[in-house]
Formats: sequence, structure tokens, C-alpha cells
Amino acid sequence: MASTKCKYQFVTLLGLLVVALSLSAQQDSLRFTSFSKGRSLVALSGSINSAVDNKTSPLSNVNNVYNNYKIDARLAKIVARNLSLGLYFSTSKYSSEQFVKTDTEVLTIGPHFAYYFTQDQPGGLFINSSFMFVNYFERSVFTALTPPLDEFATGKGFAFLLGFGYTYVVFDRVGLEVSMNYRQARIYGEVENNLYNTKSSEKFNRIDLFFNFGFIVLFDQVKE
Repeated sequence: MASTKCKYQFVTLLGLLVVALSLSAQQDSLRFTSFSKGRSLVALSGSINSAVDNKTSPLSNVNNVYNNYKIDARLAKIVARNLSLGLYFSTSKYSSEQFVKTDTEVLTIGPHFAYYFTQDQPGGLFINSSFMFVNYFERSVFTALTPPLDEFATGKGFAFLLGFGYTYVVFDRVGLEVSMNYRQARIYGEVENNLYNTKSSEKFNRIDLFFNFGFIVLFDQVKE
């Protein structure tokens, strides 16, 4: 229930932002922008995190280990003033080792849209959206049992992404981007339990709300 409410609030906020910024964008189209038609754009962002804690409890005194990484890449063409269309790719892995050792890998790829509200200044707000194919893998091992309970979940599906952020371009070539994004995926897969030798079909949703920080590079149109 909380996730649904969060989703509606995010979409409403994004809609209001689009309307408000669209009014300001209806100004002189001859004003300068780094995102001019014909240019190409390459974007890259990511994060790597590792942590260990030695929190103890009456049931356990082992160390807890957490690791994750996330990489996002985007190739796009400026097809109209301040409007880019291209391909979005993301891969991420999350792992934790506590009572249950869990490894999750998510890969997404699909078309991407972005609109930059920049006029006569190096920086400005932007909105972006993607529709993606998803490949999902998760393994969970409950080591307290003998033999251990080993469960695999694999699946494929589709996802959509909505977000907004701010970009700042230096020397009309290199820019920094920070954004907040909402992604919801619908995954169709199978869950296999090696201990009980069972297999079942599953449908589930995965919701991510995350911040991205990365950089972009703009290339001029190649002239014949």
C-alpha cells in the first residue's frame, strides 16, 4: 500500500513538473542550448558499495557482509532541440551474507527519452523515461540447515522508468547529471528449490526508487 501511494505521489509530482517547465520552455527557440539537433550524447553513471558489520544477537554472532554495484549507460541522438532519443542499459548486483546468503542480479535494456529544459545557460532541469526489457536472477542459500536450503529465482519481463534531474554542461561538451528515478518491473519467472526438488512459476513486481549521479559527453554532428 505504501509503495502504491509513493508511486502515485511520484507520478503526480513529475506531471506537475512537466507542466510547469513546459510553460517556461515556450520561449525564444533561437536561444542557445548545448542540446542542439544533430548532436550525439553518451552518458555513464554508477556506484559500488561494500560494508561489513559485526552486530551480534542471541541467535548469531557472525559478521554481516553487504556488497552491491550498479552501472548505467546511455547512447542517444539529439533528434530535435533539447530532445534526445536513444538506448538505455543498466546492470546491477546486490548481495548480502547474514542468516541467508542472497545474490540478486538485474539487467535492463531498452529505448530512452529525455528532454532538457536548458535556455541560454550551462545547466537546467530535465525529464527522462524508458521502456525496458528485464532479465532477473536471484539465489538464496539458508546455511543454518543441513543440507543448506538453496533456492533459485530466474525470470524475464518488462519495466518502465520515469525520472527528473539537473544537468550542468561545461565548455558545451561535458556535463554532470544528477537525477531521481522511479522504476517498476513486472517479471515472469520460475523458482527452483534444490532441497525439496520443486519448481514453480511466479509473477512478481520489483520497484526501485533511486538517485543517479554521472556524467555526459556531447559530440557534434559529423559533416560530410
